[in-house]
Amino acid sequence: MKESAIEPIVADDLNEIETERLALSLVERCRVFPGAVWLMEGDLGAGKTTFVRFASQGLGIDDTVNSPTFNLCNQYEGRSGNLNHFDLYRLSPLSLDELEFAELWESLSDTFTINAIEWWTRLPSIHSRLPFVRIRLAANGEKRSIIAHFFEPGEMKP
Repeated sequence: MKESAIEPIVADDLNEIETERLALSLVERCRVFPGAVWLMEGDLGAGKTTFVRFASQGLGIDDTVNSPTFNLCNQYEGRSGNLNHFDLYRLSPLSLDELEFAELWESLSDTFTINAIEWWTRLPSIHSRLPFVRIRLAANGEKRSIIAHFFEPGEMKP
């Protein structure tokens, strides 16, 4: 499995402020990795939605970012970019062809939008068509460990 030329991010024992800084840094890195999708991994309570909320600040989003668990997708417009925040936790595994959100594919090709997908393994073929960032979060009390790897389409097996 080959990664892109962008260096991965590996950080351990981050407090809330450090996690926020890392999320903002990742937004900036994604500006040179256009069209990337964020594939978010981590147990319940690992901080996936919190990380996306922090990242929204880097896009100039003033709205409060909440978990889209019951909506599947929350969309936000910002001054320097947009955010589509997906949570596929409630879904059974799907293929891209089975997904009924026509607007999803339009938004995933929008280079001015970050598409953060929690529980992406329920849509395992997503990484075969688009560049993406695989973000793994783990919680240890109030601290977070975060690993982010950048990939081109089809470079990773789930």
